[in-house]
Amino acid sequence: SILTMASMSGGIDLGIIRQIAGVDGVNNVLKYLFNDALNEEHPPESVNDWGGNDWQWDAEDDLFSDNKEQCNEAENWPQQCCVSISPTCDFMAVAHGNKAVFLQSKWDDSAYISGSFAVVWQGELCPDSSEDITDLICVPLASLKKSSPGSPDWTCVIAGFTSGYIRMYTELGSELIAQILHDEAIVGVHYQSFELPRYVGVPEQFDELSILYEHALVVVDGFSLFQSLRACRNQVAKVTAGSTDVVPPPPLAYKKWGLNDHAIITDHCNTGMVNVCGFDQLYNASVLGGYKATVRPNMPSFVQYLTTGSDPFLGVYHVSETSNHPLLSEVAHAVASKLKSALMSQISAASGWLSWSSYSKSDQPPAPTKPKLEPLTPLSLRFGLPDALRQGLSTLLSPNKKLVVITDGFGRVTLLNVQTCVIMRMWKGYRDAQCCWVESDNSDSPDDYYHHHSTNRYHNKYALFLVIYAPRRGIIEVWGAEQGPRVAAFNVNKGCRLMSVGYSVMGMNSNLSMKNSGRSTLHVYQCYFLQPDGSIATFILPYHLILSDKYSRRAKDQQLLKKHLLKTLDQCSDREPSNQTTHELKTIFDEIKTPDIKQQGLERVISAKISSDKVHDIVDHVHTQMTNQDPDTLDYEARKLIDFCDLKLQLISLYMKIDQYNNTHTPSPATDNQPPDIQVLCNWCNVESAEFEHYTDMTSRYCCRHNCRTRVRFSEDCDKLRLEQFIDCFTPHKQQQQHDDCSESSETKIPFSEWKLWSSLDEETRCRLGSFFFQSSIERQSSEEDISSLCEDMYDSTHASISLKSMMQLLICYWLSGEMELSHNISNITRFCQILRNITGLNEPAEVYVSQGKTAWWEECRQIIQSSNHVAAGLIAAVVARGLANEFTNKLRPQQDDDVSVQSADSWTSICEDIESFSTLIIQLEDVLQIKILITLSPSLKSPIAGGTVVTPSDPPATSQTDLQFRVSVKNVLSTGKGALPELIAKWVTSHRVPGDLLYRTETEPEHLISENIDDRNIIDLLVILKKKLPRSLSDDVLAAHCAWEYMVTWNHTPGYHPSFSKAMDHLSRIQHGVLQHGLALMIWNQFTAERTAMAVKLMEKVGKAIKERLCVREIGLTAEELTHFLANVCRLLKIIMAAELFSENKVCYDLEDEWHDMAGRSSLIDLALSPPETNFGLVVHHRQLTIICHCTMAFSMRAVRPLSLFDTKGRHAFFNSLTSYPLLAGADVDIGISNARRKFISRVITAIVSTLPVPPVPQTQSLAEWFNVVLELAIDFGFDPDEGRRQYVCELYNSGYDTVAKEEMVNVNDYNVLGSQLIILSGQRLAYLQSQLEGCSNVKHRSQWPTTLCTWLDGLDSSELRYPAVPVEQTKKLLSNALGLAAPSNTKYNIGLALLEAIESLL
Repeated sequence: SILTMASMSGGIDLGIIRQIAGVDGVNNVLKYLFNDALNEEHPPESVNDWGGNDWQWDAEDDLFSDNKEQCNEAENWPQQCCVSISPTCDFMAVAHGNKAVFLQSKWDDSAYISGSFAVVWQGELCPDSSEDITDLICVPLASLKKSSPGSPDWTCVIAGFTSGYIRMYTELGSELIAQILHDEAIVGVHYQSFELPRYVGVPEQFDELSILYEHALVVVDGFSLFQSLRACRNQVAKVTAGSTDVVPPPPLAYKKWGLNDHAIITDHCNTGMVNVCGFDQLYNASVLGGYKATVRPNMPSFVQYLTTGSDPFLGVYHVSETSNHPLLSEVAHAVASKLKSALMSQISAASGWLSWSSYSKSDQPPAPTKPKLEPLTPLSLRFGLPDALRQGLSTLLSPNKKLVVITDGFGRVTLLNVQTCVIMRMWKGYRDAQCCWVESDNSDSPDDYYHHHSTNRYHNKYALFLVIYAPRRGIIEVWGAEQGPRVAAFNVNKGCRLMSVGYSVMGMNSNLSMKNSGRSTLHVYQCYFLQPDGSIATFILPYHLILSDKYSRRAKDQQLLKKHLLKTLDQCSDREPSNQTTHELKTIFDEIKTPDIKQQGLERVISAKISSDKVHDIVDHVHTQMTNQDPDTLDYEARKLIDFCDLKLQLISLYMKIDQYNNTHTPSPATDNQPPDIQVLCNWCNVESAEFEHYTDMTSRYCCRHNCRTRVRFSEDCDKLRLEQFIDCFTPHKQQQQHDDCSESSETKIPFSEWKLWSSLDEETRCRLGSFFFQSSIERQSSEEDISSLCEDMYDSTHASISLKSMMQLLICYWLSGEMELSHNISNITRFCQILRNITGLNEPAEVYVSQGKTAWWEECRQIIQSSNHVAAGLIAAVVARGLANEFTNKLRPQQDDDVSVQSADSWTSICEDIESFSTLIIQLEDVLQIKILITLSPSLKSPIAGGTVVTPSDPPATSQTDLQFRVSVKNVLSTGKGALPELIAKWVTSHRVPGDLLYRTETEPEHLISENIDDRNIIDLLVILKKKLPRSLSDDVLAAHCAWEYMVTWNHTPGYHPSFSKAMDHLSRIQHGVLQHGLALMIWNQFTAERTAMAVKLMEKVGKAIKERLCVREIGLTAEELTHFLANVCRLLKIIMAAELFSENKVCYDLEDEWHDMAGRSSLIDLALSPPETNFGLVVHHRQLTIICHCTMAFSMRAVRPLSLFDTKGRHAFFNSLTSYPLLAGADVDIGISNARRKFISRVITAIVSTLPVPPVPQTQSLAEWFNVVLELAIDFGFDPDEGRRQYVCELYNSGYDTVAKEEMVNVNDYNVLGSQLIILSGQRLAYLQSQLEGCSNVKHRSQWPTTLCTWLDGLDSSELRYPAVPVEQTKKLLSNALGLAAPSNTKYNIGLALLEAIESLL
């Protein structure tokens, strides 16, 4: 068994060979393939013909000898037959003579291997028994379905015959194509599949079928073959279904070469495209042509073929490739044309089109006609390796196409370098050797060892192994290529066969490879090992086997890197390395031989704290060492290291150049001897002097406001950019691929054309990098020549340099980051303009001007300015960029564009989209800058706002000023939405508690009303300017709406701060547009107040009185006082909703200014408020009634009050539904119990209102009219007579001693008679109190003068009900006189009043 291996070279991993499949019924396959041949060699004889000699022992011995030969032939069938296995190990073909057996893989659950092969077809591949099969291969075809692109679809069997025919069959033996290409026997058939380039500079490998004859080589194009096979298979399916007639297949597209310089050819291989360098071209021309040889200017490129055999032993042929590979569209068109011609010809089916077709006994097949063959194209032998006695048997090309192994008749295995055709190695003692190549990468997954065409293998390191099988010795050896040791050896059976695949799926291309890269990797095996018992195995060679030698160079290099290089660099961390240390580092790099470890060492050197010149010296030393080697000996890793050194040297040189420029330019003095010419700058910017001064004044005002707010800079921020940081900022941008005929040698080739910034660089890194590039040029006295020289040094078209777009990005980023120091200085603006002008001038004309549309150059500039929060510097940069765009547009615009306006009187004005976009951006920047200047101002703290509230310093700020300014940029404003600009001002208003008098002040107000504070004046001026520039976005209604909303947001974050709610209601009440006011008020109710109000009502209903402090904080989150203010503001909010609902007009459309029409993002607050649903006015009134009851309960700390008990069941269920809904509400007829409870509550509230007045009365008291009006509204809503409340209010005022206030309120009473009787009683209570205060004798004297009825009536009155009884007698006399004047003479209390008046007069 193959699994019982005996190691011959030490401990070998038993996983080197893995059995993957087996053949079911191998004896039946052999019986079918070999029995007929044995019967023909030994035909049966009749018994009568037997003679006596037949029974002799000699004859018996001969018969026994024949049986031995039959057994040996059965045991060695893998070497006797033509065997091919598909690279995906799903199909197998075995042929012997003219017979063939096709086997297909199936899953075998009982077996310990993954699958087994079962016979799906067997038979003769050709009707002519004289033709034998010489070679066959199984090639899978790629699927073009969207579900599985690139996966194997079906397998085609390609067989070559001794007659010269090449035939192709389906998996079931149906013949697809049969064509004779040459009149000699086919020696071998090889297929080359598509393969992506392994590294840069190597062309793609296309599909190709090569057929080797005895003295000819035929190459069939793979793409046309793929299309033909697919078309023929579809035709076979249609014929089988009986839907169409048989159509002959189209002829193959091929090239035919005559190899007449080789006596005997046994095998061949295609080594691919070979590009000759200039030196080799001159060398070959001088050797072959002599002194007078001519050399073509274009270096040749050709395809190289290697053949083996005898005379010579090895032949090298070159096929010149003067044109590129045929286009896929051209090949497909040619195949379609041939198929169409064949279909239109309506020729009857050719014999042998289908393998299952047969001739009838009666009909004889027509005599075959000899087909017309294409003539040979002679191909001369380029050179060879002559060996008269040696005959080559087979060739095998390595997967990387650098090596080829040749076996010969002397038992030698020769390893040949393909490029130099020099024998690298030779093994002896391997007769009839069979070889295969196995390539293994350093992947962690063991399954990737046999994924030969995995996409990951091009990104990993790989090792190449050569497997040699000596059948006569029964041994397999594994060697490391090229000069590697033997890494494994073990014994196997002698009758086995080692088969190399060397190809994958037909029909692949780069598009299918990319689509299939994200899928699971396809199992494509590199080789198979077939045993006589039918078992099939493959080789799994781990990557670490190549490092099995104890003298491994890589291990030594890793030791040098870790133990010496890193240790030396650690010693240089605190000090600059000396020249001796630098020499030691170079010596270490000389000793390191592995290129990738050298690259790791260079990366450590670059990241170390070493001066740039020493780093450049070390990298240049390694680069020189690598480039001095023979280019032919450089592998992929070495070329990769050379490219790495080239790239790093470019950046290091640029870093040193800029650093030297920065060090040589000293800082400019404080005063300039020659001030800059502003007019020249204005001409460059294409603006008037007044306009430019306007822009600079704005930036100066903004910068002056921020001088005291400069950021603290630490020492690390002031350090210059280190070399490692500089290199990490850039990524190389590859050149466009050059044509093969103009390719350059590796020494002079520049792999990259320019450097670009990493897209993931943060803003701070970009600013530091821009400062490193341009700080010396802008902030110091650099002349125009120095600036131009610097720009040209950074961008050199002959070498790889910094891209112009990256330079422009860094310049603008640096300019924007230095807003406070640079943007208001005319000298800095001039140098900034010069640098940007020079960088733009280095561009191609098409990059900075197009006749239609916008250029990417100026669009990138605008995007950077738009995204920056440094608006002041961005405004100057936009003005400068617009002037330069106009300058280059006028310079590059064709003359015919200027002549269009002369042709007609009504001509159009020619404009440039870039300039118009810059103009729009400048207007946007100016608006945002004005708002940022406004944000920096703070109003005076004593300015009153609406409602009489005074802003105090204890008000907590709603939004941090720094955070607010940081978010202000044109891009943020455009992406926030239509309400971004008023939202910014509203945030500033809430942050500084700006009074409404400043916010809504107009120019027509009197001058003396303007505050004397400077900031207040500036605020007023800026607001007037902004409202003129943005009349729609910053109208009074829009500002009031946003301010109200922002105050509510602030209150929602800090509910305990009730002035925010009050200020929100003040701004809300200023809105003049009814629909806007109503919609915004409804949004505030739903968003902020409805839920908290419901919580307060339910809690108050539960406790039945005013909520205590602790319970209120725990359940609602507000104190009792805060809850009282909250309920008052909710009453005010509901009143605004009611008023806005009554006075709302038609809806209007909220629009923006033309410059801000590109706003995108969330819907604005105004749009949401202008589209509210219609509210239920009755439900709003219903909620306001409940809120007033709760507010009165909390304000006056009332007890025994349950707010919901004052409403019936319908009214309770309607509470806190949506104000736009229409629930059932109580009608006019209210239950008598509820009505009495309401009347009692109103009476208690009126009493509580008056009880808040101080006793004894004070001259100046607060007005209670607002409270009393609220209670009257509630009484009217409940259906009560308001005059009853007014009478009670007047009586309560007299009861508290406020006669003057009561007399003023008396005029509002309607029923004077009732009021008069009530006041007479109140006067009697006062007289009773005075009587009780008199001494005994005096009291008796006065009572004796009064009528008896009066004395009796006074004794029945309770003077303790008076809140303030100690009222002067004169006031009581006035009160009684007014009462008698109000009461009618018919009143029952009128006579008592007259007597009472006389009694009072007696007291005076």
